[in-house]
Amino acid sequence: MVMEILDWQCSQTDGFPVPEHRSSFSDESGRASDLNAWASFRAAEASSPAGSARRVDDRRMLRMQFRQDLLDYAQQIEAAITEERFDDLGRLAHRLKGSCSMYGYRSISRAALDVEQVLCHAKVPFGLKDRLKIVETAHKLSACCLKSTVE
Repeated sequence: MVMEILDWQCSQTDGFPVPEHRSSFSDESGRASDLNAWASFRAAEASSPAGSARRVDDRRMLRMQFRQDLLDYAQQIEAAITEERFDDLGRLAHRLKGSCSMYGYRSISRAALDVEQVLCHAKVPFGLKDRLKIVETAHKLSACCLKSTVE
């Protein structure tokens, strides 16, 4: 089957390739050539010193933004504890467990895992003992988030 494809021009604008439409026709293998062009661009960018410095700056900015978001997470956790919204608490803990692990905040990731495990092992409806354990582990998670925003 013959189809029109988009050919990637490897010029840069803010670190991203600019797609440039060219009238070219190809068969199904045309898609693979687009992916190969993209992979070649990424490899060339990775090997350049400017590309490396830009990636470091991008990662630093993402990590700083995530640290600021940790304050919001801590507030959401405290609100979920106060209002006894344990389903929301479980979702927040799960999200934090993955995100913090990716950004290198292992103590928060571990605290989030603890909240998930406590929620998983508690019997619904939650008794007083289960509620206290949930609140205790959730407060530890909140404290870890707050501590990381200050560091």
